Amino acid sequence: MLQTSPTKDPLGLVVRNLVFLAWACMLAGWVHGSELEEFNGRRVIPGRLLVRLSGEHEHPAANALKGRGLKPGRKFILARAQLWKLPPGLSVERAMAIARATPGVLVVEPDYIRTVSRLPNDPNFANQYALSKMKLPDAWDATVGSSRVIVVVIDTGINYLHPDLSANIYRNVAETPDGTDTDGNGYIDDVSGWDFVGPSLTAPVPDNNPIDVMNHGTRVSGVLGATGNNAIGVAGVCWNVQILPLKIGADDTSGDLSTSAEVEAIDYAVAMGAKIINASYGGSDFSHFELDAIQRAQQAGVLFVAAAGNTNKSIDSAPQYPASHNLANILAVAATDSSDYLTSYSSYGAKAVDLAAPGSYIQTTTGSDSYAYAYGTSFSSPHVAGIAALVRSKHPSIGVYELRTLLMESTDLAPSLIGKTVTGGRANALKAVSARIPWARRFMKELATPADIPDNDPSGLTSTITITEEIAIKGVTVHVEIDHEWIGDVGASLTSPGGIIAELRTPHVDDARGFTLDFDTQWSFRDQASVGDWVLKLWDGGPEDTGKLIAWGMRIHTDCVAEDVNGDGCINMLDLIVTRNALNSSGGYADVNGDGRVNILDLIAVRNKCGTCSSTSGF
Repeated sequence: MLQTSPTKDPLGLVVRNLVFLAWACMLAGWVHGSELEEFNGRRVIPGRLLVRLSGEHEHPAANALKGRGLKPGRKFILARAQLWKLPPGLSVERAMAIARATPGVLVVEPDYIRTVSRLPNDPNFANQYALSKMKLPDAWDATVGSSRVIVVVIDTGINYLHPDLSANIYRNVAETPDGTDTDGNGYIDDVSGWDFVGPSLTAPVPDNNPIDVMNHGTRVSGVLGATGNNAIGVAGVCWNVQILPLKIGADDTSGDLSTSAEVEAIDYAVAMGAKIINASYGGSDFSHFELDAIQRAQQAGVLFVAAAGNTNKSIDSAPQYPASHNLANILAVAATDSSDYLTSYSSYGAKAVDLAAPGSYIQTTTGSDSYAYAYGTSFSSPHVAGIAALVRSKHPSIGVYELRTLLMESTDLAPSLIGKTVTGGRANALKAVSARIPWARRFMKELATPADIPDNDPSGLTSTITITEEIAIKGVTVHVEIDHEWIGDVGASLTSPGGIIAELRTPHVDDARGFTLDFDTQWSFRDQASVGDWVLKLWDGGPEDTGKLIAWGMRIHTDCVAEDVNGDGCINMLDLIVTRNALNSSGGYADVNGDGRVNILDLIAVRNKCGTCSSTSGF
């Protein structure tokens, strides 16, 4: 057994103590197990792990694993590995965590299930060109989704009895259908969603039956999450998911939806723990209440995927809401055809539309047990929402900004989309599920005394954050806190050290007091220099009402050189522990601090460079 003197290796003692604490935390509070044996959204053979031990630490490591109830099994000599059997009641997920925190364990993996092909046996799959175009068959080799992921479809409802959808409809296990509000959330018997309108938009009578009369929401849901590989109908992007139907239209075929119902539905989605919302609807009228509701979802870490619209116009100049709200959790999606051309009806926008997905000749679910072809950006956005669900099934703790950045970074460039969308690309599921989680550096400025924004003065107020380090910029989000009597007067922009200006907000006709928003800069600063002064400008475009800037900050999204070694979606001390245990004389990790050695000091340097876990929803 390797003995380490505290006087010669004090950091090693700290690490061993952290290992013990990590074990204690995991054993005390680890949430594990489900009806399916999954690990990070992938199917695995239950009851065993494949492990490689360090030669130097082989016996102590083996004894430690045995002490946790694991039993050694078959050895693979050339692979320098061994199967370890798990004791009854120990899930693969929990066993992986224990093994990764065990000194002397070099490599540990579940026994993954491979298949001859991930092509589904759904008979209409051959008609679904969009899935192959976005590399879904290859992505499904990595994950087909997870029942732990909830995706909300705010729409005309869903025909939740459709045989290709019923298995993936959300079930509120905290609610008993007994005529009372069992879970105390204010909605009686909301077992599988809610109808916020009822028979009539003008005289709403909400109920617990979000059944779809128009079939729009049913078609949207089929694109997103029709059950895959069930030998009937079509395959959705995400085969295994919980679709939460929230109905905001009346029991008719008008297609009219209520903004007040939408606002309530967004708040309901947040309260039920959803992290993805699909919004296949829109209109030209700005709604402050809609903006506020999506902002509340943003603060809860919810990705809001919105159809760009079917106006065949630029929504940069002719907005379509909610897609046109400049919030950092909104992903606006245009429609392409089978040749990656922007469709003749799709809205577009080099600033307001983020990416595209197929939205022409899309076969999907409809009616009670039928199928139909659908057209429009309404059916592009659920493709992207479904890919987001696949990513979340692999990385359950990924933050909303990281998820949004990842989806935008993983597109395929298409000539017809360059200058028409922010990314110039069409969604690619394989790239998305294979990508490393992007990371963000945070820079925040709290004003000692709130600064006055000059009233009715276009020269405005400026505030500067100076950055002194080189960062490879993939994207920038901006956080602004203002107290203003009439925020409709306020405009905002950000200027980079290189003089690039991103317009964050133009004055609107709204009447709320104060706001805290995270703005997206639409890739304006991508690949620009980070070093220098970043200048926020705020101006007041109307008389009488006044306000102050309280604080502001930036998140610069970038690639991180560190590794998420333990696969929990964060780069933090647990990764340092796992990597420290796996280090040998040749390292395999960079000499980050330049001292001529590869050791835990390099890992600490990496952690300090990349920051703490970026999976939280806050700024």
